[in-house]
Amino acid sequence: MAATLSLMVIGCDKKQQNEGLKDGSHGTGESGLIVGSRSKTIVEMAPGDVIVSVNGAKLTRADYDESVKSSEYVYRLKHPESKQAELVRYVRNRALTLVPEYVTKQLLLQEAKRRALKPAPEDIVFMETMMAGIAKRKGKSVEQFLNEPGKEQEHIRKDVKEQALIRTLRQVEFGDRLVVTDEDINKSKNLINQYNSMCEATNRLVQAQAEQVVRRLRDGADFSQVADEMTQAKKEPGGFWGEFVRAEIEDAQLRNLAFTLPVGGISEPVDTPEGLVIIKVLERTGVDSPMAAQEAKVKLARIVFLLGEFKKMPEDKAIRTELEKRRIESLQRDWVDGLFKRARVEYPNGTNFFDVAKQGK
Repeated sequence: MAATLSLMVIGCDKKQQNEGLKDGSHGTGESGLIVGSRSKTIVEMAPGDVIVSVNGAKLTRADYDESVKSSEYVYRLKHPESKQAELVRYVRNRALTLVPEYVTKQLLLQEAKRRALKPAPEDIVFMETMMAGIAKRKGKSVEQFLNEPGKEQEHIRKDVKEQALIRTLRQVEFGDRLVVTDEDINKSKNLINQYNSMCEATNRLVQAQAEQVVRRLRDGADFSQVADEMTQAKKEPGGFWGEFVRAEIEDAQLRNLAFTLPVGGISEPVDTPEGLVIIKVLERTGVDSPMAAQEAKVKLARIVFLLGEFKKMPEDKAIRTELEKRRIESLQRDWVDGLFKRARVEYPNGTNFFDVAKQGK
């Protein structure tokens, strides 16, 4: 939905779309995508300014700020040990997705209302259970947590009810097509196993190739030429890696080889997080000892061979959750696009929400 919305907004010719829609007026009431003649970023909007309206349901700047603040509040509760940089990154990303998510959510809630649906009890229980981990960390039951006072808690309570209603709507619309079976989970496991088997076979070939390169080098082949021919590391002409003191080489095996191989020595392929690595000691200065007056330094060249990365087998619960998410996205895509085309979606202040130049960033 977000991608569809973005394309439709970008495709608008404002001069044509905005005829008769000045200063954020609402036009005729017909369905369609309406973009206002003004162009404001969210930071330029007043609290009461409307960012988007979906069939009359308005998201104002104040609503937007409250939603971002609530998302930050929930993130802090779910990830109490997170670093500030992680929180900032999450809030920034959440802010970028909030407007298209609001549009999709309103389309679904309005469709549920049109069908006179109410949240099924099992869907309410499901959504409340999502809060169990947070409630436990606060030493409360889910009911106690949800009934705490405060704007953030009010926002959470509202979201729980709305998401429960959307789950009910999806069940009515898609029925058994939403169900993920044990067979589906086993198929996913088999695909992961097949992928890992392919990685294992590929990595054996890469290992053999790296060993053949070592033999070429020890038979006298020029390291720089072979590195330019074979390495899969980027921006390392002739294989030159750099000059390092001991602490600057993260991989323990490479660190040990760098300070024990003779100058001119070539290592066997070493399995590292970057892949298989062959190093050559170009030069070494100083003494590799804690008592030395001058810390030892080493100049190294290397050849890197990338390896396939094995996938860890998730637990059944995690596989089921991921498959359910993909199935919902697949089933819902065309359906929500249809709801969008029949809706009246208005952006009275334009769609330049995050114009970097206007924010001075």
